[in-house]
Amino acid sequence: MALDFFIIISRYIFLFLAVFFAANSAAYALAERGALPAFFKRRAVLNQRLIIAYTHISGFLILCAKSGWDARLCAVAGGGLAFVVAGGAFFGAAGSSRLLANNVFFLLDIGLIMLARLNPALCLKQMVFAAAGLGLAFFAPLLIAAARRIRVLFAAAGAGLLVLPFIAGVTIFGATNWVQIPVSLKFAKLSFSVSFQPSEFAKICYILYLSSLFSSSDFIERDEWSLRERGLINRNKHLIIPAAITASFIIILVLQRDLGGALMFFTTFIIMLYAAAGRTRIIGAALIMFAAAGRAAYSLFGHVAARFDSWRDPWADMADGGYQVTQALFAVSTWGAFGSGLTRGNPAFIPVRESDFIFAAICEEFGFFFGVCVIFLYITILYAALSAVRGRKTPEIALSLGAAGIIAFQAFLIIGGNIGLVPLTGVTLPFVSAGGSSVAASFVMAGLIMRNTKNIKLRALEAEKAEAEENGEEDGYEPE
Repeated sequence: MALDFFIIISRYIFLFLAVFFAANSAAYALAERGALPAFFKRRAVLNQRLIIAYTHISGFLILCAKSGWDARLCAVAGGGLAFVVAGGAFFGAAGSSRLLANNVFFLLDIGLIMLARLNPALCLKQMVFAAAGLGLAFFAPLLIAAARRIRVLFAAAGAGLLVLPFIAGVTIFGATNWVQIPVSLKFAKLSFSVSFQPSEFAKICYILYLSSLFSSSDFIERDEWSLRERGLINRNKHLIIPAAITASFIIILVLQRDLGGALMFFTTFIIMLYAAAGRTRIIGAALIMFAAAGRAAYSLFGHVAARFDSWRDPWADMADGGYQVTQALFAVSTWGAFGSGLTRGNPAFIPVRESDFIFAAICEEFGFFFGVCVIFLYITILYAALSAVRGRKTPEIALSLGAAGIIAFQAFLIIGGNIGLVPLTGVTLPFVSAGGSSVAASFVMAGLIMRNTKNIKLRALEAEKAEAEENGEEDGYEPE
């Protein structure tokens, strides 16, 4: 009885924590712009870390109590708490934006709680891959430096990763975009397989290649940042190679029937080209190409046509084609603003609830308002990535905007698919959905954003210091 009462009350506790977290993000942003004293910036970071800890403890306290204090689940809860608290603080201190680090780890923690609710084994696996991704994220400086010197190697690595499924691929949900590697440990008498999605890591190679290319001397002069200042967009010659590489990547993914991945690469190219060129006509051309490609996919691929038809009117075929969408809509709307309470909902009725439809499962038990706060977290990640380049003419903006933009766009696609705003694409919700490849790659992209924005801020501080010294002013500039 006491536990049931706490679960009901916890609906309001979780929402309060999420709203308070968002309010601290706003305070951080205002302090960063000088609208609030710097004290609010430091206090916001501390408050957010405490909120992450409180959310984790509250969520796993309910889950462990419901399980009869299962020892394995309690161990996962303890290890997860140490990881999200220590990992978040370490990641924030090593990078350029503690706001971005806190948002990433809050999303991760929400995902861990929901996965532990749905499948504790997946929660443990998610933590392992998140830790691996966090470790890889600290190599971001080396990746950025290497891409500047040998960017063609990253393009080749991306192509090689995308081709892997043709050699050792397995088909999941109609797409042959997974690689399964058998592992045999004879000394332990264990045999198992390791699966990963090469396109997730190919996306990182692709972003590094494009960012290096768009910041090279082929595209900018030392004192000129925009492509339009040299008319390179009109001549097109410097875009032939990256456009051809992008097209080849997209064709490979289409052959694998991974249309969601193909859309990710196309969107990444448009976002980063727009960041480098600054021309709105690029967006218009992209929309026209997207519409044409969508029409072609509808005609050529039966599963695309089925998904589009089920999105357009899911209620017409609730038992078959529209089943996934309608069950997700029921989950999001049934329990209203505050949800049913953790463990009191029925997420078992939601298809693919651990990955594609995890947002619907979150809304069912945490409430629709909590889901709105999750959306705000992705918006904040985008803001944190771009705050360092705001108002500065720097070519490095392509890397920050490319990595953060693709995280935000991927979140938009999967959340939009869950609530019926856009057709389903089969991509994962970054940092939240189950998927070792996805969470590890997302952490690497977050590491690229952190390091890139740190480089930009340090370079800006050096320029401001030099200008101040020339003007005979005191040095009052300090890095974050």
